[in-house]
Formats: sequence, structure tokens, C-alpha cells
Amino acid sequence: MTETKFRFFEFGEFRLDTHRRILQKNGEPVHLTPRIFDLLCVMVENAGRTLEHDELLDKVWEGAFVEQGNLKKTISALRQALGETPEASEFITTVPRKGYRFTAPVRPLADESFLIRETRAEIIFEEEIENETIVKNTPRLTSAKPRRFQIRQILFAACAVVVLGAVAFAVWMFWRKPPQSFSVENVRTTKLNSEGMSSNIVPISADGKYIAYAVVEKTNTSLVVKQLATGSVRTIVPPQSNAIFWGYNFSPDNEYVYYIINNFAEPSKSGLYRIPFLGGVPQMLFERAGGFITFSPDGKRLAFTRRLDNFDTEIVAANMDGSNVQSVAVYDTNHRIWGVEWTPDGASLLCSIRKREDEKQVYYVAEVSIADGAEKIIMPAQTTNLISAVWLPDKQSLLYVMSEPNALIRQIWQYFPSTGESRRVTNDNVSYWFIALTKDGKTFATVQESRPTAIWTADADLNNFRKITVGTHEFWRAFWTADGKIVYQATENRQEAIWTMQADGTNKLKLTSGSDSHELNPRISDDGRTITFASRISGNSQIRRIDTDGMNLRQLTDDLKTPGTEAKLLADGQTLIFSTYLSSSGWTLFKRTPGGKDNQLTNVTVEAWDVSPDGRLLVFSGMDAQTQKNKIYVQNLENGEIIKTFDVRASHTLRFTRDGKAVVFGSRREGSLSEIMLQPLDGSSPKTFDNPEGERIIWLDWSLDGKNLLVVRGKIQNDVVLIQVQTKD
Repeated sequence: MTETKFRFFEFGEFRLDTHRRILQKNGEPVHLTPRIFDLLCVMVENAGRTLEHDELLDKVWEGAFVEQGNLKKTISALRQALGETPEASEFITTVPRKGYRFTAPVRPLADESFLIRETRAEIIFEEEIENETIVKNTPRLTSAKPRRFQIRQILFAACAVVVLGAVAFAVWMFWRKPPQSFSVENVRTTKLNSEGMSSNIVPISADGKYIAYAVVEKTNTSLVVKQLATGSVRTIVPPQSNAIFWGYNFSPDNEYVYYIINNFAEPSKSGLYRIPFLGGVPQMLFERAGGFITFSPDGKRLAFTRRLDNFDTEIVAANMDGSNVQSVAVYDTNHRIWGVEWTPDGASLLCSIRKREDEKQVYYVAEVSIADGAEKIIMPAQTTNLISAVWLPDKQSLLYVMSEPNALIRQIWQYFPSTGESRRVTNDNVSYWFIALTKDGKTFATVQESRPTAIWTADADLNNFRKITVGTHEFWRAFWTADGKIVYQATENRQEAIWTMQADGTNKLKLTSGSDSHELNPRISDDGRTITFASRISGNSQIRRIDTDGMNLRQLTDDLKTPGTEAKLLADGQTLIFSTYLSSSGWTLFKRTPGGKDNQLTNVTVEAWDVSPDGRLLVFSGMDAQTQKNKIYVQNLENGEIIKTFDVRASHTLRFTRDGKAVVFGSRREGSLSEIMLQPLDGSSPKTFDNPEGERIIWLDWSLDGKNLLVVRGKIQNDVVLIQVQTKD
């Protein structure tokens, strides 16, 4: 997209900054994808003029072959971002059979800050000479005084040249950008068509011509290679029943594709394989492997991770044919390796690591020496989720994926270790996964993940589902209030907040500011009047409460440290059941009485939990340490006795029915949470309620009268994108 001579544009309540690629409404940022931002810039710069379809496609997509349907969808998304409705077009007008016109008045503004910098860079030298007039081209000087002035003038001019040169060099040093700099302003994002792609790892070949990804169809998973130039897709590993591909990568010479498969149907076939790029018979190199595959710069060695019998994680290096195996380093169960990439100098592995420390989790990036396994910290420990890092070829900076401060959305950043500076590469409302870099370091492939969910209501027998929300927001939890309204947690504009609305989805009201950080994990009291949620406004994750009408906001705890904690307030309005993270048992539930005493309730890692309406029973889902199987436990809150167990896993949501006689939860099937199950506590057979859409069940909640159920459900949509740094001639 060509640059404009103006930096700022104002229209309506909006201000557009084309250099920093920021759109603000009344001073608040409006987050747009890069393509939508480019479209807005073109339309604003051509305000009042009808832009035909082909012209818009040429300017925004810059010659790439796309269908007009893409333009229509992007226009629709832009209208939604500007707050337009189908009935009222304040900014964009459709010109039938021709194109679109930006009709709102636009006021362009020059970049004043740049003009100021130019003025400050000028150095003006003036000299006053008493009673003398200097005449140009005078053949001779009549006295020594003018000669002295001439010498002084020459010296002064020489000094001025030196000073101007120094200033120019300083300005250049100050304003120049390091090479290989990725940022929102100078990258181009291209989305590749990958319907059905389910993996979060998408390697790109060293020459940038191919990508690989896994495809899930019901219970079968296959591995495919896609040629970027032609779009052709070729299956290299045919569909495997009841199996998962953990990691895969192209060899540097493109001769092989290496992959790690976990075959649940035939465990003996699980392991690390390689298969010829053009197809053939796969060869198993290692029986035990899991995680990531990376290759040394010279193409002679590979490295991967695997889980040991005691659940420690080992980083292994070996020759490309599986020989000369070396244990590089072993990390205990307090650590998790989130990414492994060979460094450009071939001496180390760049690892993204999660560490449990002082009853909390921290994330850091380190180089692990191939020679002795020693760690060299590259990015210091932080509490924000960091899952992937890769050096750029010059090793002056690295790219990494990190969660946003106030939402569970992961964005891509560039980090410069020499200065500790980070620069944003992406700026949108979706999440990104692992980064795969081309050899020249100018392009990388990644997976763009969105989780469009919706809130539904259903009858008590789980019939007559009715969708009550619209749009592509991420909804996480929803609850019925005492007056029949709905309280819900949602992500909008990279912020998580708690809202309330009528049962039909109208009259939405925001209850929290959106600055409480992510993982709010709200719970509602059994009388439907008080909400508890986690907030990090005080620095650590603490429990706060608020009434369902938005009143009486206050903090209930001041001694918790764990991000992601959650709590439920019991009927007395003072007793809390809350979760926190312990290094000994993982996520653990406690009961805090009005006197401030904490009583530990569980000793297994808890995935989901709930308290019965009468406050007497606790139900939770966790893994049995001895059998390594997931179970649902029912516990007496008074004496801590486990009174019932069920051999089934409940992930994300586990809720008592209003009469306390059964629990309802989401059940896994075909790799997703696609069934709702109701398990009576008397041990009778569970009832299964099929979800024909095959969507993930995120949350469930019964109305106070037990006649209706709220269901939050949706799908995970993964798209492969290429992100390229744009160079200017």
C-alpha cells in the first residue's frame, strides 16, 4: 500500500495515525487486523471518491489474487469496527455494482512532530561585523583585517561542517532502526487457506516454499504439505486413527519431513519418524519422543524433547539418521519446555521455559548449551505467559509469542537483548502460536487462532437451544442472576471484562473496567446476587467481588500470588472456596473461613470444580497420581471425606444441578469437548446430550429455578499466516 503525505486523519469520533497504524475512538484504541487497517487507510485517503472493486483489491491486496468476496468480508468487518449497522451507514456507502465510497467528512493533518524534529536538526550560524560590507568576488583585500576575517570565516565554516556532520550522524543513529526489525508498521501478513487445519505448529521450509500441518477429520489425523506458490496440498502421512502429531519439521535440505506421533490405538507405533519429502515409507528413529523438532544450521544434527518415566523432560540431540544420541539437559517437573529452536551459531538451543517458583509460574527464555547443558538467560523471568521464541539470523534480536496483559490473547513481539527493548509485530484480537522462520529471516509462518464462541440457552432437558449472542467475541463463562439476567465474561479489544445483559441478549452493561488482567474466572453466589473474580490491579492475583448491578466493588483477599486463581463465595457471604497453585500438588482448593483460617481441601491437580447449592459438597475433576487417570471426585466439605468417584474427565466446566443430585460437564469425544453429560450422584448411568455442531463446551450454568441452562460453546479456528518484513528502497 502506498504511503500518504499526511500522517493523521480525523473523522467523526475517530483519529487515524497511519504511521503508528493506530485507530482511536475518543482517545481509546480500536483494534483492527492489518488488512482491515490498510483498507481503512485507502478509503480515508480517498474520501468522497467512489473506489471500484478492482481498485480496492489492487491497493489493499497489492496485486495478490483474491476474490471479491474477500473485499466484501473486509468491508463488513471494517463497518463493524466503526460501529456501523446495516441500517445506518455513517462512514461507508455501497455503490451498487461499482464499489464503495467513504462519505464521512475527513480532516487530514500533517505530522507535526516530524516537522519539529527537522527544525531542531538545523544549525544556523550568524556573525555580525561592525561597519564592514563584504563584497563577493572582490579581486583583492585592502587591509589585514578583512584577511583575518576571511580566515576566521573559513575556520568557522569548517567547524560548522564538522558540527553538522556530527549532528546528522547522531540523528541517523537515533532514528535508524536495527536490521531485521519486525513491527506493526513494516510487516505484511498473508493468510493462507487451511480449512480443517487443526495444529498449532506450522513449519516452513528453509527456502520458504512449503508449509506442513496436521488435518483432523473425525477420529483420523493426517499430515500434509502445501506448496505456497501453487496452493497444491499433498498428504505425506495418510490418516491415522486415534493419533496426534506432536511436532514436525522440514529437514534443512528439504529431503525429509520429520514428525512425532502419539498413536493411542497402537502405542508401539508412537515415536519420532522421518519420511521422504516426495513420499515413501516412514522410518522410526526414536520410540519415545514428544514436543518439538529442530535442526542445526549445518543440517547435520537434530534436537527434540521427550518425557522420562519420572515425568522429567529431557532435551535430546542426535545425528539426522538417529545415531550419536546425546542428552543435552534434563528439567524436572517444575519446568515445562514451551519451545526449542537451534541457535544460528549452532552452539546452543534457544528454549522457552515455564518454571514454578515460589508458588507461582514464571516464564523466561534461555540458551541451553549443546556442550554441557548450561543455561544462559536471554529474556528474564516474567509472569506473563510466553510460549515461543526464535533468534533472527543476525542474532541481534528474537521473535517471541506472549499473552496480552488483560486478555488470554497471544501476540508476537520482537525483543532486543542488548537494550531490553520489545517491539510489537502483531496488533489484533486473535492469538498466535509457534513461530517457524525461513533461512533468510525475512519471513515466518505461524498459526493464527481465534475462538469465536456464543452464549446459548436451553431447557432443563437440554432441548430447544437458542443462541442469544451475535458477533465473533470470545465468551468464557456465563451465569444466571437472581432477577433472571445473565452475567458473562467476554474478551473485546484485547481486554477481558464482566458484563450483564437481559436473557434475550439486549441491554448490555459493563460491570468491570477491563484493566483487571486476564483469567478473571468469575463465579456467582448461589443466591445469584454476588460475583467473585480474580484481579491483578494490586500487583498479584487477588479475589474481588461485585454485585450483579455493578455496585459494592471491593477486594476480599490480599495474600494470594497465583495468576488464574478463582473463588466462590458461600451462603454466609464470608466463607470462600478458592484455588491456588502449589508446587507440591498443582492447582489446589482451599476453604477460607471468616476468621481467616485456610483449610486445604484437595491434593491432586484440579481441572474443574463446583460447590453444591447447599454448600455441603465439593465436586472436582483431577488426575489420580497413582493410576494417572482422570476422575471426578465428590467430597464432603465438612469432614473432607471423598464420598464418590467417577472414572471420567471433566475439563473446563463441572457444575452441580440446582437440586444437588447430579453434576453436569463437558465430555471429550473425537478430540473436542462436544458432548454434555449429566452424572447422577447416586451412581446410576450418566445421560449424554449430543451436540450436533461438534462445538467445544466451554461453560454451563443452571437457572435458579432449575428450568433453564446456559451453555457457552464454540470452535477453535486455526489459520496459517505468513508474516514478512517489508523493506523500503
